[in-house]
Amino acid sequence: MSKKVLFLFSELSDYMLYVFQKAQIEGYEIHVVRYPINSEAPFEFMLNDKVKLYKRGEYNSNSILNLINEINPKVIFVSGWIDKNYLKAIKNISFKCKKVMLLDTPWKGRFKQHILVLLNKVVSNRIFDAIWVPGDLQKKYALKLGFDKSDIFKGLYCCNTELFRKFYINSKKKNNKKRFLYIGRYIRSKGIFELWNSFINIAEKENKSWELWCVG
Repeated sequence: MSKKVLFLFSELSDYMLYVFQKAQIEGYEIHVVRYPINSEAPFEFMLNDKVKLYKRGEYNSNSILNLINEINPKVIFVSGWIDKNYLKAIKNISFKCKKVMLLDTPWKGRFKQHILVLLNKVVSNRIFDAIWVPGDLQKKYALKLGFDKSDIFKGLYCCNTELFRKFYINSKKKNNKKRFLYIGRYIRSKGIFELWNSFINIAEKENKSWELWCVG
C-alpha cells in the first residue's frame, strides 16, 4: 500500500517536482494543493500525471479539510503560516497525522520578525508537529518560534541533479566557451537586467567567447 503525502503549497518549482518524482520511486503517493503559476516565475513544468494536483482557488478551509479527510495522508507539509485556510483546515483534522511546517525565511533579527515570532509562536506549536528548513539561519528562526531541536529538520532546498548533470555534460562537449551561471528568479529586484547588460558588454568585448546560463 502506497504512503500518502499531502503538500498544502504555494508555488511549485522544478526542483520540488524532481523531489516528488524521487519520492514516488520510494512508494509515496503525492498530493499537492497549489497556487497558480507566479508571474515572477512563469515557468512551464513537465508535470508528472501521477502527482495529484489540486487548484488552491477551488478550495476554502472546509473543502480543504474535506480533501484531507478524503486523502487521509500520513504526513502533511504546509507552506508556512501565510495561508490561513490551510492552518484552519489542518487544525481541525480528527485523525492522527504528522503536520510539518515549511520555512525558508532566514532569521535576521529584524523588528518585523520579532513581531511575527510573538504572533505565531503559539499558533505554530499548537498546529505543527515539526518544521523543515533549508539551513542554520532558518533553524534559528524555528527555534525562536519555539520548536524543539529534535523537531527541526534541515535540507528543505535541493536541486534537479539530472538537469545540472546535462548542463555539465554539454559543457564538457563545448570546452571553448567561458560560462557564467545565474541561479534565481527572473525579477528586477535580483539585478537580473543589470546582469544581462553587463554580460552582453563583456561578451562583445571578448568576441562572444562567453555564455550566460540562467536557471530559475
